[in-house]
Amino acid sequence: MGISRSGSLSALIAAGAAVLAVTVASPEGIVQRAGGSGTIRGRVTSTAPVVAGSLKVTADEKICGPSVPDEAIVLDREGGVAHAVIAVKGLAWGEMAPVRLTNKGCRFIPHVSVAPPGITLEVTSEDATLHTTHAYAPDGRSLFNVALPLVGLTIRQRVANAPGAIRIVCDTHPWMKGFVYVSTDRATASGSDGRFVLADVPAGSYDLTVWHERLKGPAQRVSVGTGQTVEVNFVMAAGT
Repeated sequence: MGISRSGSLSALIAAGAAVLAVTVASPEGIVQRAGGSGTIRGRVTSTAPVVAGSLKVTADEKICGPSVPDEAIVLDREGGVAHAVIAVKGLAWGEMAPVRLTNKGCRFIPHVSVAPPGITLEVTSEDATLHTTHAYAPDGRSLFNVALPLVGLTIRQRVANAPGAIRIVCDTHPWMKGFVYVSTDRATASGSDGRFVLADVPAGSYDLTVWHERLKGPAQRVSVGTGQTVEVNFVMAAGT
């Protein structure tokens, strides 16, 4: 018995759908499924006992005030951890604008930035005093040191190609500290309530890592389906 034209068309469509649904193992070991994407969102929390503290200002008190908040560990009332970096192992970055780092109120804002290797960092100041933005590699090497003597001055600087947490300090205001976390994997930082969102993640299975300047947490494995939003929560403890 022959096959009708309508039957042939249906068979071709089914075969095409099967091709689109095939799983592909990337070189990094990530299993991705072509043809769709989803969203990863969640919250980073900690039960670490932390009392909100402040850092004493020792220079330019008229501009900086007597103290600034200590942002090493920032928790909300429900234990949400700010400034944690969540990275999707092996997931490439898309197009991204330069990362902006502002000296404001004698603090680095944001306290933690996330960037792919080699992106441009735009450093500026809103304070009427001399700031420096001095960057140190994870191994302690000085990467660059730029001076910002004027309000509104913006200096562009390439960040390091090597991944890791670049420590940022101000040589004229030693309490000022921040980080630019350079990641070859697409990443984001948690907000003031500990929440984060990673959108447009190709369907597949991934390892997620979490970094914080003081706290520690384990990696997690997640599977993302087309059009699916996956909830992932990290619980962090005091580092050793």
